[in-house]
Amino acid sequence: MVLPGGEGAFVDTYRAQVEVHVKELADQVPTLYKIKQLPTEAEPSATDMQIVTDALNRPDLFITEEVLRRVYERSDVGLLEFLHHILGLHPLLTREERISGAFDTFIAQHPHFSVTQIDFLRAIRAVTLQKARLESSDQKRRWHPSDLEQGPFRRIGAVQRLFSPQEIMAILEFANQHVA
Repeated sequence: MVLPGGEGAFVDTYRAQVEVHVKELADQVPTLYKIKQLPTEAEPSATDMQIVTDALNRPDLFITEEVLRRVYERSDVGLLEFLHHILGLHPLLTREERISGAFDTFIAQHPHFSVTQIDFLRAIRAVTLQKARLESSDQKRRWHPSDLEQGPFRRIGAVQRLFSPQEIMAILEFANQHVA
């Protein structure tokens, strides 16, 4: 079995096939239809989820929670949340949306930051987004203080002049939470 975890068009095609299949099943499998009709707060029984799991895992698509986590790049999401997303009940944010939103929130929580400091944080966000696209989940490299003295950051300013040591550590801790 080739696990659908590759890059680019293959993953997009596979994801589209999964979504079509799940939507078709939603009208055929009573348990999945019930999930589609339930409010997103309602939890189906373990028996209901096993019926759905069995219906999804057909030989040509191998739809499992683990495969969906890889294809959607969301290790923090369970099968029911994927089903809610696919059925249009509760859309999942993309990795880019989650990272951008988190950085926007971080910046908003620090209203004392200057324009230059905010530019520096936006550069970290851009590099974090690039890392997220270039590295598989097994290769995630954490941010280190020396990283902030490299490349695009030096053009904005020296990190030690822009931020206190405590702020640098808080920024690194925050950025490391969002690399994965």
